[in-house]
Amino acid sequence: LGLLRARCSSLPEARAAPGGGVIEVEEPKEVVFALLRWVYCEAVDADTSADANFDADDSGISVVGSRAVRLGRSWGLRDAGSLQGRVASRRLAERARGALAEDV
Repeated sequence: LGLLRARCSSLPEARAAPGGGVIEVEEPKEVVFALLRWVYCEAVDADTSADANFDADDSGISVVGSRAVRLGRSWGLRDAGSLQGRVASRRLAERARGALAEDV
């Protein structure tokens, strides 16, 4: 939890639980895992912007990445802007592939 606290200045306090502390969030696990992957690895999976098992926006692209950015901002993530840029670039690439498939 030390690195998470160092990178997220407004991280809520963990409550005691068997096996370790628990931080309560109102986001599904996919969003939390996407944010944690960024925090610990500075990586954004392709699944973060195109997860077929998660709600999609009007374009049909998953909103996991944008919700991970929102959660990161609420936790005070120091480089939330960088995460947003990476998620946005994946969304644009996904849209481009979809348009190309339609044109072909």
